[in-house]
Amino acid sequence: MSQNEVKTMWMKTRSVRTGRSRVCAKVEWPFRMLKRVFGFTKVRYRGIKNNYEWLCVAFVLVSIYQHRRRLARINLRLAPQGGVVCPLEAE
Repeated sequence: MSQNEVKTMWMKTRSVRTGRSRVCAKVEWPFRMLKRVFGFTKVRYRGIKNNYEWLCVAFVLVSIYQHRRRLARINLRLAPQGGVVCPLEAE
């Protein structure tokens, strides 16, 4: 094999590995937040329905946590003078 062929093969392999790493990072990030930020490290076996509901709620929390800055900006745009957006906060 010539040096040029080796370099071409190495670049293709590198691009495949880079793509896989990007996908893994995007998939693993919510699980890391779930464990580190919210402290959910134990697996709970309380029936399929309860496990499913717990998982849905946990990932909703992760989603809100990931977008907290964007949600804060939206809230400021809706109530710029310090007004109340959420009716529950008015009480």
